[in-house]
Amino acid sequence: MRGEEARKLDQIVSKAMEKSGAPGVSLATIEEGEVTYARGFGARDLERNLPTTPNTLIGIGSCTKSYTCLAAMMLVQEGALTLDTPIRDLLPVDLGFRDSPITVKHLMSHSSGLPSLGMANVLIEKESLGGHTLPLTSDEDFYSFLNGASQHVECRPGESYYYCNAAYTLLGLLVEKLFGATLEEVFRSRIWEPLDMKRTTMLQGQFQSDPDHMTAYYLKEGKPVKSRHPFHPLIYAPGGILSSALESCNYLNMYLGNREPLVDEDLLA
Repeated sequence: MRGEEARKLDQIVSKAMEKSGAPGVSLATIEEGEVTYARGFGARDLERNLPTTPNTLIGIGSCTKSYTCLAAMMLVQEGALTLDTPIRDLLPVDLGFRDSPITVKHLMSHSSGLPSLGMANVLIEKESLGGHTLPLTSDEDFYSFLNGASQHVECRPGESYYYCNAAYTLLGLLVEKLFGATLEEVFRSRIWEPLDMKRTTMLQGQFQSDPDHMTAYYLKEGKPVKSRHPFHPLIYAPGGILSSALESCNYLNMYLGNREPLVDEDLLA
């Protein structure tokens, strides 16, 4: 990236931070497989005045969903399931329409009809703000919570788009069952290690022991207030990964065809 382009990008990020109140931003760009710009803005810890860098571990939120899909597509490639496999054949989910079952594809494409019910928000509040919320502490709690919401189904599977974090929690549980491992173990062995993403994690201990990690904040009356990043297995699949801008470039380069694909290219399309 040429100097003038980099300066313009610096200005765009600085203005966006000022408008949003974000304490820190980490950014990298790729051109023809090479990182051409990498910079941190602001602070990763306001109290200690520690700078954000291109290596700062930051929660990537719903970008995690693409990793969960990739792990599921590995199972498709290996013949463990298909995109048309009904999820009720593999998980204790009794929800929806008997004549039109929810499939793996429906979970991936936010077209399952499953109600959102704010589950992710409930868990984030509980983990990060210490609030008293619904007792969702296990997979069994999640299944009971979801199956009890059959009257809130939004539509028949495949009929309409409706963004749903709970669908990705189900997809993550499916991935764990068929791989016989935790989602973090699957991501590490099948995605992060092959792509040289050594510091990327979903584990609280690894994140907190890393010398360059973000501090979580939320905005209150326009000002950042220190919080805790939510660590809970039920929100790992829809939004649990913490990574750096530079390690994320390795992942992006795989999709751009600049690294060896982890599944057949027709499964990435």
